[in-house]
Amino acid sequence: MLVSVMILSTIMLGFAVLASTLFIKESQIQNILKNKKITAYAANSCMELAFDRLGRNVLYGGNETILVGGNPCTIRPISGSSPWIIEAESVLGRERARYRANLSSRNPIIITSWEEVSNF
Repeated sequence: MLVSVMILSTIMLGFAVLASTLFIKESQIQNILKNKKITAYAANSCMELAFDRLGRNVLYGGNETILVGGNPCTIRPISGSSPWIIEAESVLGRERARYRANLSSRNPIIITSWEEVSNF
């Protein structure tokens, strides 16, 4: 009887450890997904801000870091010739989002492409 209780206790302890490990992994995945959403939101907001500033001032050159919802985002320098390229990046923890947009015209702003990229 004592052996049976010990075997059952060991099995139950194994299930408890497995459940704890799975819970921790799930929490880490959820945190990564949350950070990715925040960085994507911030980088997209930076892109839209760059378009707004470019629409107000055709000579706007980018090259600034701003806060979007408390998260820093960088607008990289805008290239000087057609096609103009606007790039924005946001980093939170180990997650990052980078977006690049190509413009065929600065005035009025005509966006020919807008995509997430892995590297600049």
